[in-house]
Amino acid sequence: MPNSQYAPLVSGVSPYDVDFVIPRVGVDIPLGIDPFLLYKSRDPQLASLHDSLITVFSAGIDAVRQNRIDQADNLFDFPEVAAIGLGYTEGGKKGSGVGPLLSQLIIQTLMDAPSLVSRESNTSRKCSCFH
Repeated sequence: MPNSQYAPLVSGVSPYDVDFVIPRVGVDIPLGIDPFLLYKSRDPQLASLHDSLITVFSAGIDAVRQNRIDQADNLFDFPEVAAIGLGYTEGGKKGSGVGPLLSQLIIQTLMDAPSLVSRESNTSRKCSCFH
């Protein structure tokens, strides 16, 4: 018998057979949100989340440009909200979000590619990955 901690809330129904999310008790649902979909959303609240992401990434890029690495690390290290249960973790719901390793990788990539941080404050050019 499977461990009840990780059992689906709706037994006998596969999440692949329905068009909604069936959560599992005690474990994250491996799901990421494409920021471009937020940008394209007709829902103003979701569309504004895209603007928030751009603002945070712009501030992080500016911090790298000004050699304020601790501030950049703080901005890029997005935590995971365990109660939501979205993301990736090896077990349970206590993932690291972006986490220190990925945050450092983002910063190192920016430091190794001066053209990414030398542009003017035009966010859409700096964060073209979101458009």
